[in-house]
Order: sequence, then C-alpha cells, then structure tokens
Amino acid sequence: ATSDDDGETWSKPCLVIDAQSDRLPMNRSVLVGNLWTDPSGRLWLFFNQSMMQFDGRSGVWAAVCEDPDDETPVWSKPRRIWHGFTLNKPTVLSTGEWLLPISLNHEGFGPFRGAFKELDPVRGANVFVSTDRGVTWTRHGHVAFPNPDWDEHMIVERKDGTLWMLARTAKGIMQSTSSDRGRT
Repeated sequence: ATSDDDGETWSKPCLVIDAQSDRLPMNRSVLVGNLWTDPSGRLWLFFNQSMMQFDGRSGVWAAVCEDPDDETPVWSKPRRIWHGFTLNKPTVLSTGEWLLPISLNHEGFGPFRGAFKELDPVRGANVFVSTDRGVTWTRHGHVAFPNPDWDEHMIVERKDGTLWMLARTAKGIMQSTSSDRGRT
C-alpha cells in the first residue's frame, strides 16, 4: 500500500510478489519483506523465498523500483542474490561499498531436515558486498556466532572505519568487529 500524504490515507494493498506456481510440488513461502531506499533514490525490496517454512537453503531475492514516487511504481524482475535470509537493510560505507547482511542458519525443517549439507561451512552471519550499486553482490565475509538463532545481523560503520556487527542469538545480542571492511 502507498501513501502520498505522510500516512494519513493509504491505497488499497497491491500484490508485488506472487511466489506460488502450479509447477511446484508444495507451497513456497515469501518472508521478511524489507524496503530500502539506496543513495540514488531507487527503492529496493529484499525478500526471502523458501519451500514451506524453511527448506535449509532458502533464497534472498531483490526487486528494484527506479521511480518509487511514480503513481504506478514499476518493479524490476526479481533476482536471486544468494541463499538465506536478509532481515536488515544494507549499510553504505564511506568508501561507497554496500554491505548486505545475509543470514543462513539452521538445517531445514520437516521433509528438508538434513538437506543442503554442503552449505554447513557458510551457515552464520554472512556479509555480501556490492561495489557497483547493487548490480552484483559477492560474498565478502562470515561470522559464526555461538548459539545462533537466525542471526538477524546488522552492520554499522564506526568513525574510525571499523565495522560493528550486532546479531541475535539464542543467548541474546552478540557483537563482532571488523577492521578490514567486513572480510573478517
């Protein structure tokens, strides 16, 4: 839904993402829609798709609206960035790089328990970087917090250039710092 009067009134809701397909053997979930306006004014919609509630891999997708103030906004075709979930917005560093937090935790639920074992080494709080305004995203770094839940991590650039990551774990909020722009 949209509002042109600071939230006084709203349009009727409109469908942006339809994740279902007759070609799928089961329902697909679309989770955690996250809107972000980039430095050039484009509106991004990051969302996650998974078979059922969580299949052990999931996928982070993004669609971009070049002119979000248009009366009828037009969205790009969604594209898959990587596995996992994005629960927080990208951080734009002073260097111009964009860092996107992507969480990939847990094994799959139900019929997906034990699937995608090859992803076990990268499960945790991943950091993806874009140096070309989101055209491409590259896995940049990774933190495996003890007692992870879904991480839901976020990144802050400090005045001294170090990065501060906060993440949700089963024991509460944990932190990690990086002095090499998020590689370690």
